[in-house]
Amino acid sequence: MAKDMTTGKITPLLISFSIPLVMGNIFQLLYNAVDSIIVGKFVGEEALAAVGTSNP
Repeated sequence: MAKDMTTGKITPLLISFSIPLVMGNIFQLLYNAVDSIIVGKFVGEEALAAVGTSNP
């Protein structure tokens, strides 16, 4: 079901629109942190540097 974001109160529309974006960013940050921890612990410094340069 499509929502018309041009009518109605703006606050609930913005909150419902931004929650999936914020959740996606949190999961991406967690993945990058866990990836860096695992690579740094098990693979080595050179691989950690490569992971660090490839993360956004």
